[in-house]
Amino acid sequence: MGINTKSNNRLFLGIFNVGFWFLVSIAILLNQKYLNINYAYNSLLSVFLFYAIYILFQLPFDILGANLTGGNNFNKYWLLQWLVGSVLQFGIWGSLTFFIYLFSFYGGITLATFLLLISLPFLQGYFSVLINNKNSIGNIGNSNGNLLILDSNEKSFTGGVVFQFFRKINIISKAIYSSEYYSVELQRRSTAFNVLLKTNITLILWNLIGVLTGEFFNIYDSDRIELKILYLSSWMTIWSFISLILFTRLSHNHIYACDRSAANDNKALLIKWIKFYPSIVGENGHRNKIKQSVFYPVPRIENRIESLNRSSSFINLGNLTRQNLFISWAVLNLSARSVHCNVGRPLLWVLPPS
Repeated sequence: MGINTKSNNRLFLGIFNVGFWFLVSIAILLNQKYLNINYAYNSLLSVFLFYAIYILFQLPFDILGANLTGGNNFNKYWLLQWLVGSVLQFGIWGSLTFFIYLFSFYGGITLATFLLLISLPFLQGYFSVLINNKNSIGNIGNSNGNLLILDSNEKSFTGGVVFQFFRKINIISKAIYSSEYYSVELQRRSTAFNVLLKTNITLILWNLIGVLTGEFFNIYDSDRIELKILYLSSWMTIWSFISLILFTRLSHNHIYACDRSAANDNKALLIKWIKFYPSIVGENGHRNKIKQSVFYPVPRIENRIESLNRSSSFINLGNLTRQNLFISWAVLNLSARSVHCNVGRPLLWVLPPS
């Protein structure tokens, strides 16, 4: 099965999975009056029930996603990663639930989500190590931040740049670290480091605006906190769906900016790396410009190479689309692990390819 066939299959799965949670969210919000009248439970255990139902419906998509990667991804090791990733996600959900219970006053939901939103960027690196569940190699003092090398069975894992408190961490797969492309990828990531703070601030503000919009229009209106949490999750799943559409073109600008910075050092090696990259992540954008502008934050080979000859005239805010897949855990986005690049790939729930 070639890259194009695999990519198309995964795209279809991602669209179906995201669409499923989008429709579920709309159905919940359209039936708020019924739920407010007839929902009989009033316990924290309801949150566990919500998450259990979520996992029950998401698991078939995850299994399909694992099988569509090719190779031997669906095995005991994958199951362990899936369990760790799911526990970590539930930990974030549980923490948000605790804060919402704690801040039961008007605006408490916004305050609770704010606390989680400003915390998650600092947990990204730790979560990736926990989910990977293999030995990692640290190299302190690299010029582009502390280097963390992960030896992963997830072929599509490339790593990314993260903050751990006040340290810059460059997380990279052992496969890339050991390849001839390491130096050029290191140069690309120096640009990613430069905008990482802007990326996270932009996404925190985006998600806060979504939460505040829900507060303003009384979307979370209910006497039961459990239902408030359910409505928050549903609304922010819809809000995150909007971000998938709006942020992809902006994410292209980031990829182009990173490529241009590396081209100044070794353009020939960069072009070779750009051509090799699809064989790692299993996708190469899309020939259809509309589909690429909506579904693929990393553009096609041809577009990336062409951009090297153009001057940068667009704002670079980072790969907003894929970073938001993790940041939106803080607002209970049901589709955060459902898009074509990370469905069924636990390590990519935290650090999608970019």
